[in-house]
Amino acid sequence: MNASFLYIASPDGLKAYRVEGDAPRLVDYFPIDSARDRWRDPPVDRAGTPPAESATERLRHEAETDLRLLRKITGRLLSLLDESPDARWTFAAPAEINAAILDGLPARYRTRLAQNLREDLFHTPEEKLALRLDLNAVPNP
Repeated sequence: MNASFLYIASPDGLKAYRVEGDAPRLVDYFPIDSARDRWRDPPVDRAGTPPAESATERLRHEAETDLRLLRKITGRLLSLLDESPDARWTFAAPAEINAAILDGLPARYRTRLAQNLREDLFHTPEEKLALRLDLNAVPNP
């Protein structure tokens, strides 16, 4: 029996829904503890002064953090897709990360993609997802 799934990603994590009829049901939640939200105490010298960080270093650090977050999300999505190798699926993620996540997937997974939405639906309540999605595009078993 082929199941249908909806995966919603954001920098906050990944949610997986099983689509049954007109109602997606949450089956997995993978939160990401974002390093951007939790700054550690910076190293200090003997006088207690933190080292100066250039704008370039700060941007590089943010880019590395974003890349790590995307890898975590992509890795979890891969493991979920492996659990249902024949299932068709729908994906939603903000435009800023959508392509990067999908590009990180092997072609065999992308060919089963039924619908791709460049929207942030991560914080949309489960009961309102059906209103935001075209569930007819998600093949039902």
